[in-house]
This record gives sequence, structure tokens and C-alpha cells, in this order.
Amino acid sequence: MTSPTGRPLRVFMPGCYGRANKGDIALARSFIRWLTEDVGAHEVSTTSFDPVGDAEDLGIPTLAMATRPRHWWHRGTDKVMFKFSAIRPLVTVGRLGYFRLIGSVVALWGALYRRSPRIATAIAPNHVAELAAAITRSDIVFAVPGGYLLGPRPTSDSWLFHVPTFELAHALGKPIALGPCSVGPFHPIYRRAASRLFSKVSVACVREEISRGFLEESATDKRPTIIDSPDMAFWFSRDNADHLPPKILSEIEDEAVPILGVSVRRHYFPESKDPARAQQDYLDTVASAIAQLTTKQSLRVWIVPQTQEDLDPGLRLSELLADRGVRHENRREDLSFEQLRSLYGRLHLLLGTRMHANILAMTAGTPVAAIAYEPKTTGILDSMGLSSWGLDITALGNGNLAELLERQWLAAPDLRMIARERCEAQAVRIDALWPLVSDALELPLHTRRPSTGASNA
Repeated sequence: MTSPTGRPLRVFMPGCYGRANKGDIALARSFIRWLTEDVGAHEVSTTSFDPVGDAEDLGIPTLAMATRPRHWWHRGTDKVMFKFSAIRPLVTVGRLGYFRLIGSVVALWGALYRRSPRIATAIAPNHVAELAAAITRSDIVFAVPGGYLLGPRPTSDSWLFHVPTFELAHALGKPIALGPCSVGPFHPIYRRAASRLFSKVSVACVREEISRGFLEESATDKRPTIIDSPDMAFWFSRDNADHLPPKILSEIEDEAVPILGVSVRRHYFPESKDPARAQQDYLDTVASAIAQLTTKQSLRVWIVPQTQEDLDPGLRLSELLADRGVRHENRREDLSFEQLRSLYGRLHLLLGTRMHANILAMTAGTPVAAIAYEPKTTGILDSMGLSSWGLDITALGNGNLAELLERQWLAAPDLRMIARERCEAQAVRIDALWPLVSDALELPLHTRRPSTGASNA
């Protein structure tokens, strides 16, 4: 694949969050492999909250963001906010103003860089100058897939850290596309900032219909071309799932009893008047549904964290299961996403709250009982024709989760083929994504060759 300049295509891919979330790493890795193996990109570079760690995990040049979330100033304000929650709203307003100012400065500096890179580099921090050089070398800015462009609550401001990098890319004259993502919702305090951001985006690939609605609502000035797309993690449906450490593999194979995997997470229940109580009720309901199933079926229960943030809710679920006399294992290994996917593939069923735990399980042939903590989970299941495989996190009570779990457990042997077939169908849609994006960006014809299909490596 060649770029509009006639040389090999170079892609700048901003938006990584860091290695701690295995779902985020899976998305970035699948996107990189799709860009290099299917699209034919010669060079891919990225930005990250954790540039050193992600460079090691992703194997590509990884730069600091224009606004660095782990800079001492931002880490300091985060600590103050958590210690003195009463001032959190004031800090949010201040941070929003800060990002508006930084966005304007970055846009002006980017215009200077285009005219005189030497002068602009001399007056900028080193990490900004390096970022500008990497963006300038690229032919397209194609943002990392995922669900990070959202601000449902006044305190949901982490998405703002990505905005100045997009501002810089726009100022440098590069076409911007969003990789397959979920967009919104945005609290009214963020809608102006969201509108400003999306007016600079040329193409947005969205994973579900509700994101299309949020994007159209937010992009009031200039709307990007919207392309419906599967989640990029479905690319792995063509990859093998044989990466388990020998110790875990032997534990699975030593007993013929099937395993129920469980993924739980901390959720903030933005619509609840008592989020802490709602979180407790969620874990109680999960524990009760599992306990009810164990009275009817012979099974092993494994709690499997996808991120280190899941360890605390996993521990609480373990306590609740112990209170109910349910034998289980609380697996606390820090597995890579490849190892997690291999583990998911050995389960009989996954009761999953993390969306990418569900997706990676299905790509490995394991059916799921999904708990949708955000609209993106429901939307993705709907797009696969599997809406009956999940429940909204606010609708688990009255026996609903217990019924779903038992139904999925009993049908799991027959559902394995359905999971594989539906995931492979999503992968076929990924094959068609690049021609749609390149057409929408009006790239020269020689850059638009269709994808050849993902490799089986």
C-alpha cells in the first residue's frame, strides 16, 4: 500500500490508554495488525497514557500525548480530588478551561509549525515537537479504537487528555479518522468541547447505532462521515487461541468438570442516587445467580480479572460466594490478553461484565452471558443478532440474571458454533472497512485497494 505521496503508507494512531487494561491492549494490537497486514501500512506510531509500557507491549513507536495524563501536575490534582471530593466539581471546571486553552495554543503552534518547523520546535516542549514530527511524517491520523470518547458525568474528564493531540493533527493538516469506537454520551458541560473535537474529524467508524446518535448530536458544526463498523477485537476470530501458561492449562485439564468464568468490574451507576449501594446490589445479584446455578449443575467457578482494577470487585464477589457456600477460585494472575483469550476459550461459559472479555471469549468460541454496563455492549450484541445473550446492568434483578445464566449454560455446547460464526461474520465486515474509509477521505485511487483478509498467523 502506498500513500498519497507515492511512498509506503504511514499511519499515526493516537489514543492508547496503557497496558493495565487488557481489552484496550487487545484493541490496539488488533488495529495495528489490521493496518500492517491487511491495509498494508508500512509504518504505524501511536500515543499513550503509558508510552514506555505500551512501546514494549505494542512493538511500535509510542509517544507521549500533547497533554500528558501522568505528568506530576495532573497526578497531583487527581490525588487532591480523591482526597477532597467536595472540590471535584470545581477542579472539573478548571480542567475543562485548561484544555480549552491548551487546544487553542496547540492549534496556533501547529499553524506555526507548518510554516516554520525550526522556529516552532525551538519554542515547544520536546515531547510536543516529537509529536508534531511524527504526525507530519504520517499520511493519515487513524485513532485507536475503543470507548474512550465519552463524558457521561461531570467528573468524566479523562477523554479530554486526547483532545489536544487531535487539535495538533488538525492544525498540521492531516485527515483524521476514528477507529471503530463508541462515542458518548456527553454531559452538557462537555458538549461544546465534543462538538469542537468532532468538527475536526473527517471519518468516524462507530460500533453501534447509539454511538451514531451521540455523534450526530455532538457534531453540530461540521459532521464527520459516519461508517458502521464491528469492534476491532473481532479480528482475532481468525487468530489461534493457544497461549495458556502450562500451569493453568494443567489445572483446567486435570478435571473434567466444566468451568464458568466470571468477569466483574467496578461500575459507577451514574443514574443511581446511591452508586455504592447499586454496586453492592450488582455483585450480590451475580453471586446469587451463580449460587443458584451451582445447586442445579456440576461446575467449577473461576473469577477472572481482565484488568488490575477488577481485583477489588473480584475479591468482594469471592467473599459473597463464600458466604453462600459456593466453591470457587479467584484467579488473580496478571495474564496477557492473548493468555486471557486462551483461558476464555477453555471455559464452558463466560458470565462477563467487561465488554472485551465477552468479545474475546466469543472469538475463541465460548458463548457468554453478558452484563451490559454501558450501551456499547448491548449495541454490539444487537449488531451480531445476539441480543438475547445479554442484560443491562440495571435489569439483573427479579431472577433475570439467574434465568439468563442457566439458559446460556445449558445451551452452551450448541452456542459455541454460533459464537464462532457470528464473530467470523464481524471479521468479514472488518475486511471491507479500509475501502470505505479511504473513499470517505478521498484518498487517491492507488491507496484504496481492498483488504485481502486477516492473516491466520
